[in-house]
Amino acid sequence: MEELQGQISSFKLINDNGEEINYEVLCTFEKQETGENYMLYSENSPDENGNVKVYACRYDPSRPDAELLPIESEEDWRSIEEILDVLQRKNPYEGEK
Repeated sequence: MEELQGQISSFKLINDNGEEINYEVLCTFEKQETGENYMLYSENSPDENGNVKVYACRYDPSRPDAELLPIESEEDWRSIEEILDVLQRKNPYEGEK
């Protein structure tokens, strides 16, 4: 994992086919109510419709090789969707909305 000002900026994972995939970290945040940490990340390659897939996970920022954990609750997904909405409004490629 690469760090930028103490924050993870990118990392690599091996997919099911044994291929190494580079991911860019779009944002990390801590949910104040639970102390859980979340990461939104993407490989930044558009699909056939021009959309870029964004993935979300929980993780422990105190571990350098942190395991990416699944999002398990609907409440957590709602928090992630709110963050994604904010990020989309600030998309530098589309200008401010």
